[in-house]
Amino acid sequence: MLAWAVERMAPLVPHASCLTQALTLRYLAAREGQECTIRIGVRQQQGKPFDAHAWVIAGGTVMIGGQEERIEDFTPIVDL
Repeated sequence: MLAWAVERMAPLVPHASCLTQALTLRYLAAREGQECTIRIGVRQQQGKPFDAHAWVIAGGTVMIGGQEERIEDFTPIVDL
């Protein structure tokens, strides 16, 4: 439910990115006593500089950030 609310409100927030959505979801989940992890990954695309993406995982399931991108294409570099 929290992930749905964050995704629903993101278009109303100027310049909302995957990272701002992930941080928001983690904050809201912590307030509810739910543990989750923000994972940040990078990928290299031919002819472009690297791309970065953030998503949130709880209990081995992607809560937010997995729909827009193919997260399996990203190499995780940090978990927060």
